[in-house]
Amino acid sequence: MIKRISVKKKRSLRILALFFFLGPSVINLHFVQYGDWKTEVSETLGNKDYKGTIDLLLRNVKKDIPYPIVNGLLAYSYYKLKNTNGEYKWLQEYIETYRGTEFIFLFLDDQTFADVSDYMKTWKRKYPLITEIALIDSEIYKRFTPPDKIVLGIDIENPAYYKLYHGKKIIKGGLLNRGFNSLSIGAHELFKNSGSHVYLLDIKTEDLFLKKELEIDIQLDTQFATKKAEVRVRNIEYNLSLFIGDELIISSKKLHQEKLSWKFKIPAATTNLSPLIPPEKADPSKADYSLNSFSIPGAVAGILQLIEGLKKKESPEEKVSYFQKGKQLTTTFIRKNWEGINKEVKAVIRLKTRHLKIS
Repeated sequence: MIKRISVKKKRSLRILALFFFLGPSVINLHFVQYGDWKTEVSETLGNKDYKGTIDLLLRNVKKDIPYPIVNGLLAYSYYKLKNTNGEYKWLQEYIETYRGTEFIFLFLDDQTFADVSDYMKTWKRKYPLITEIALIDSEIYKRFTPPDKIVLGIDIENPAYYKLYHGKKIIKGGLLNRGFNSLSIGAHELFKNSGSHVYLLDIKTEDLFLKKELEIDIQLDTQFATKKAEVRVRNIEYNLSLFIGDELIISSKKLHQEKLSWKFKIPAATTNLSPLIPPEKADPSKADYSLNSFSIPGAVAGILQLIEGLKKKESPEEKVSYFQKGKQLTTTFIRKNWEGINKEVKAVIRLKTRHLKIS
């Protein structure tokens, strides 16, 4: 009776014959070691020895085991031990650095692979992975005045709450929806001089916290003095109100700053030279009432324009229908220097981002 040799035994015999034919010096012993850790990790996890798995992985973290496998299995093992700090530390490494894929754990036994795979898939459905943060080019960089804000585009795979800090001051907060989000940062002070401005972006989902650093670097090709000669000013306030009957419909206020001069203009002499009779009462027919009056149609038109402006009030975040994203933008604007001369200023805006590890 002829005995058939199984496929598995045939493969083993071929490898053994190859070993004797080529000699042990030609065989890559590193490959043998690579297989050894797979077997050991699989057995340790299969026996639910999570502490032993952590020790094994940490001992080999800089040797044979690839980093994605180390990070993923460390996160899973700490999760099984209910150690949230350890889990989140290695989970961030696994997803932020390597974007995570469960197929790298196929060397595990079937049941362990299924458990690890389910764990990774659960986190992929809720982990707030930011795939891109970029500058958004728009019309605000094509004006003759310095941009009053910088708009950022943030792509995120799952919704999460955020806070944006500048120093210790919270300047924005809210919800980032899945997909593309636009976020504007006030830039009134940023274009006065060249320099870098660092912001911190905190991301939260459930009890997981992430932190990003955003550095906005602005370089001007012309520097302006930040302090100008002190000029005395006089604040003049104008009030315009519209009433229907006794009811106030709308009111507008405008503040005008007027530079004071040491030169005084002497008014022209009037026909009335009596110090006891005010000039306006000397001859009422010659009084110029236009000096203390204003155009009613013009005022009404201004108020209607103000009402239309209120109806068309812009949302807090700029809605961008068509845009270009990038890490660098260039804008040109006009600014008066300290001598009062208009100068063209070219500004280069660069964005740098990095993920901050939370230990």
